[in-house]
Amino acid sequence: MTSDPIRIPGVVMPSSSTIVSSAPRLALRVRLAPRVRLAPRVRLAPRVRLALWTPKRLGPASVLLLVWAALGVGCDANIVTRVGKGPVVRELRNPTSVESADGLPLPDLTAPPSEVILIGDLDLTVRVGRTLAVWVEGHGDLLSDLETNFEAERLVVRVRPGVRLQPAPTVEIELPRLARLEQTGSGSARVLDVAGPRLELMQLGSGDLGVTGEVEQLSFEMQGSGEVDLAGLRAADIVVRMVGSGNARVMALRELTGELVGSGDLEQLGSAQLQKLDVTSIGSGRLKRRK
Repeated sequence: MTSDPIRIPGVVMPSSSTIVSSAPRLALRVRLAPRVRLAPRVRLAPRVRLALWTPKRLGPASVLLLVWAALGVGCDANIVTRVGKGPVVRELRNPTSVESADGLPLPDLTAPPSEVILIGDLDLTVRVGRTLAVWVEGHGDLLSDLETNFEAERLVVRVRPGVRLQPAPTVEIELPRLARLEQTGSGSARVLDVAGPRLELMQLGSGDLGVTGEVEQLSFEMQGSGEVDLAGLRAADIVVRMVGSGNARVMALRELTGELVGSGDLEQLGSAQLQKLDVTSIGSGRLKRRK
């Protein structure tokens, strides 16, 4: 027995065929939920890994350079270029305790600096010898913007902030011992005849760095697009960290370990049979060996 549908005045009720045909449409609408999947697209893990990679030791110049890069601030926007016009002069920039223009003999030094920090576009040469002497050479009207500060066991050589000097002055330093050198900017630095149990090098920017001598342990770190040539530095053990597109050449005699992040290449020179070789790479940079 089939009952007639209930009729309500003013309301048109759908027929049974209409109800049956609308069911598949409802089912299709319900299946929209699986398409809204945002989780696979929010994959921040690879970016976090790179952002968390930082050097174990950052000096004041390193922190400043990283802040500039993070903010995207152009370093050239607020820099005033000073062009030298006066005669070229040579000045001695030793501490007040140094009387002789040839430097102070080693036995008379109480706390000679063993760390050199170079900030700015300068041409630096460091020699390890028996005396302490700091010479600067350039146009006389530019040297007032070149600072040489002795801070405890550190010698800080830098161009006054906000100024670029053209042509770049040259700085010659002789000191009894060098344990650490930090270079920031696009200048050129050379270290000659270094010796000792340990040497730490850090380069930030697009400058050139070359070192000769012999040490037991070398810790080397670079960030940027610079070029570092350590082919003349014999080191038993080398730990290297490279970030950016800069390239480096080293000569390890016993162990070579480190990390490459970016497109810069590390070249190991010589035919030494290393006891340990462990250099990891994140990016297109590679470890190359050449005799």
